[in-house]
Amino acid sequence: MTTSRNTLYVTATILCLSGYLYLLVIYVLHQVYGIDAFGVCMMKGLTTIPCPSCGSTGAIFSLLKGDVQGALTHNPIGLFLAVIMFITPVWITRDVLFKKETFWRFYQEVQTLFRKKTIVAAFVLLVLANWAWNISKTFPL
Repeated sequence: MTTSRNTLYVTATILCLSGYLYLLVIYVLHQVYGIDAFGVCMMKGLTTIPCPSCGSTGAIFSLLKGDVQGALTHNPIGLFLAVIMFITPVWITRDVLFKKETFWRFYQEVQTLFRKKTIVAAFVLLVLANWAWNISKTFPL
């Protein structure tokens, strides 16, 4: 599947904005209405088993409070997502303003990297390990 530079930039921007909107809604529900909306996960709701990214929202809110350890305890993937959500719009804006393509080239390099089976296997193992850890927090031995 080929993605054009403009499609990538627009898609990444929309995804980040959607993430910010989601975090705002969760924050308002929690702070204003007292609704515990941090645990909004379809998989966990249907099966009681957390998905690999369960806890990411809590991790991002912990980071916003400056609690890195709390963020890692919630879910290390949340730390990764927070970095992506912060860097991506800044990076894209810089590229657009200065007529550069650094984000596009980075994307292409990552895409090439993920064509290697060993990289994909390592990535899958990390996600599975994180998922096992998430499950072990929910169902301690």
